[in-house]
Amino acid sequence: MAWDIDAKDRAIIFHLDEDARQPISQLSKKVKLNREVVRYRIDRMVEQGVIQKFLTYIPITHLGYLLVSFFMNFQDTSVRDEEEIIKYVNGKKGAIWCASTNGRFDFGFTISAKNMNDLATFVAEFRDKYRHLITDFQMGNVVRDWQFRRAYLLEDEEEEELIFGKLASHQTELDKTDRKILAALGEDGRMRAVEIAHRVGISADSVADRISKLKKEKLISKTSLLLNNSAIKRKAFKSFITFHNVKKVEERFLNYCHENRNIISVKRMLGPWEYEVDVELESEDEVRELHAKLKERFAESIRSASFVSIYRVHKFDMGGFLLE
Repeated sequence: MAWDIDAKDRAIIFHLDEDARQPISQLSKKVKLNREVVRYRIDRMVEQGVIQKFLTYIPITHLGYLLVSFFMNFQDTSVRDEEEIIKYVNGKKGAIWCASTNGRFDFGFTISAKNMNDLATFVAEFRDKYRHLITDFQMGNVVRDWQFRRAYLLEDEEEEELIFGKLASHQTELDKTDRKILAALGEDGRMRAVEIAHRVGISADSVADRISKLKKEKLISKTSLLLNNSAIKRKAFKSFITFHNVKKVEERFLNYCHENRNIISVKRMLGPWEYEVDVELESEDEVRELHAKLKERFAESIRSASFVSIYRVHKFDMGGFLLE
């Protein structure tokens, strides 16, 4: 399918990627277009599949949950076998993200778990069920993540300063209403307060107030976009980076990632690699060039760098696990 994305569409995508819930009136001022034109362009991009979903990022670890990434390769699988595995993962209540990949791994997903016992139970059941179909099974806990802007969309856009804040020293409790609101926003980050109110059973004004409070308390860290990268002539990649002395270089490495206009997020991991870096580039050659520059900049510290290309995202929902 051919998409006709012009400079105004790219500007709309850029600003929605910063805050997917901002009103049309605010967005229209930023992109210097009439409100109805902006609304039409958004609806068209959704209909054409350029914007695949409005995302809500929730700091799951601050709520007392584990967030764990898994990557693996398939062996001796048919298409039906692979579809069964994808369906199995997507059907799990704690499933956050699930994707088919090329490169170092064939398949990856992220799940939330209430505790180590629940995580161990899931891993045992998954491996027992599909042990004969998977190999090179890797997993790691997400310790912290940083979300950056898609700066490459607007070449003249200046970068904001990257500020390193302290992690929350306590877990945050949510009531049932907040959980339902976050679950609705996980399904659709731009869902109107009126629709959420109908689902939750409170007024739209109360929904808006609660969303504002959740944002203020950083329990909604960002609302953003899941894009069809082909429409903006990009491909999505995930790099796996390992250092010898991670504590010594972390701040310098994060600033380096933040300054790179093509890197959209970084996760600090506890597992077989220290960082998962999400980057959107035009080709695998550009990823290899990025890794070469990383090895040059951090020659004294970097241990390894590998990557996968993400060719299909099957699920991305950070709120569904909150429903009891």
